[in-house]
Amino acid sequence: MSANKKMKIVWNLPNILTMFRVVLIPPVLILIYLDDWVSLIAASILYAVSAITDALDGKIARKLNQQSEFGAFLDPLADKFLVLGCYLVFSLKPEMGIPVWLIVLMALRDIWITWLRSVCIRKNIKFTTSLLAKAKTIVQMVGAALLLILMLLYRVYAHSVNLAASDYLTIAQAMFGGAGEWLIYFPLILTSAIVLFTLYTGLDYYIRIRESEKGAHDA
Repeated sequence: MSANKKMKIVWNLPNILTMFRVVLIPPVLILIYLDDWVSLIAASILYAVSAITDALDGKIARKLNQQSEFGAFLDPLADKFLVLGCYLVFSLKPEMGIPVWLIVLMALRDIWITWLRSVCIRKNIKFTTSLLAKAKTIVQMVGAALLLILMLLYRVYAHSVNLAASDYLTIAQAMFGGAGEWLIYFPLILTSAIVLFTLYTGLDYYIRIRESEKGAHDA
């Protein structure tokens, strides 16, 4: 009976949506890497579906009272793999101008926070995710969406006027005139700002965990 109950918890609607989002991650990353305008349109659609399911699964779980440890574990993990995967693929495109070490910093922050959370669980320290940490995920996903849209605009325009798809400067200048010279730095500036915000939320996480740990000891 307990086994059936456990299986029912795992295979409820919110968790199915989360698992569906996990399944979408490899196609999204592969399509972005292929980097032609058709692939990027498909990647944008799948990314939008992922974002919608991410917004729905938690709300459905709360409304139907179907929260589970499995869902609580898998949902943020799916977000991390999707976001980090997208930024990593962006960094592999030389024309985007995003150094890989920025993405490594973002990944190290998540590894560090995951370790801190495991310490809290082991020490039985109650700790809830802050609004700042939730905002971090939204900022990362919106940033990835903006970069994906920018890539798509470049590729569609290059295809329509027969320009080399990798010549971002020429494409940007053709699309936006003189402002195009500055627009090519947008991916680097945006990603740098997102990484800084991500690291700040990691520091905030650490401070809040230490305060929770101190409160537990004082109690």
